[in-house]
Amino acid sequence: MIRRPPRSTQGVSSAASDVYKRQVVDDYTIHITTGGPDPILPSRLYMIQMVPPGFTTDGDIALDAVGTGPYKMVEWIPGESFDLERNTDYWGAEPQIDNVRFVFLPENQTRVAALQAGDVHMATGISPESAGDVPQLITREGLEYPYLRMKNYEGQMQSLELRQAIAHALNIDDYIEFIYNGQAARVNCQPLGSGVFGYNPNITDYTYDPDRARELVAASGYDGSAIDLVAPTGRWLKFEELSQAVASDMEAVGINVDFQLIEFSPWLDAFLVPFGEGQPDITMSSTSNEIQDADRLSSLIGSGARVSSYDNDELEAMMTDARTTLDLEARDLKYQEIMATN
Repeated sequence: MIRRPPRSTQGVSSAASDVYKRQVVDDYTIHITTGGPDPILPSRLYMIQMVPPGFTTDGDIALDAVGTGPYKMVEWIPGESFDLERNTDYWGAEPQIDNVRFVFLPENQTRVAALQAGDVHMATGISPESAGDVPQLITREGLEYPYLRMKNYEGQMQSLELRQAIAHALNIDDYIEFIYNGQAARVNCQPLGSGVFGYNPNITDYTYDPDRARELVAASGYDGSAIDLVAPTGRWLKFEELSQAVASDMEAVGINVDFQLIEFSPWLDAFLVPFGEGQPDITMSSTSNEIQDADRLSSLIGSGARVSSYDNDELEAMMTDARTTLDLEARDLKYQEIMATN
């Protein structure tokens, strides 16, 4: 039994077990029956939006503000700002701030100037080189993990040696120091922060070794043809510089890179091309992990995963086993093994 404030009963599904029955018990209780063990269902339920009956057919979920949160929408000017006020009918603890205004300032220097002038109290996405220009800087381990999605089911990237060569070719220490001014950290070959469930503390990144990378390129049978590397601009911090550095490091070990830096919207079209239907050889992206669970990897690997270009039956079987294991300690160890295998 899962008790929550009133919410809709739309289903949440996963590859492990589809939610196939939702029964409203009373105003505050929903009884959910799944098709099998699903240990992270409570975490994934946060994605369900709470809306009144009929809203999904009569309202516009993209434009109409509705919910049960601590604040109410007062005014929204798309692309400029939106204003919130305290929700006096909120079911939880009363929020401490009466009114909040969010403003959209796309340029880093504009955000910095607004902080310096006191026009805004907080700003996110401050560029590392501007860290010393703001009144106060607070840093935390982030939720975004840049990665290269390598297509292994066709083309040159089927070669394990070539993928390993790329791993040895990338100078991650330089990226951290010169692109992010030290305001970044290694993820040690897993798209998880150190505090995320299933993180394996015993894995380290591939060493930066361009000579070894060249040896692996030669051993891979790579024929010198161009390899696509498609990266987005205008979405993630410093991705333009990061993706250019990645392409340069790959070319330095003898890989012919067709580097394409494109706006986020057309990049997203390329990124969301279904598995096996013409995905780029390599797509540079970033993955988040809001539920703080290693199960996030299941969306990145396997022919049935939405944003995957990597097919691996062994890993898929391991992930199915882990995501249907209810014992927390056992599941944690299973994911650590998955991270090592990956």
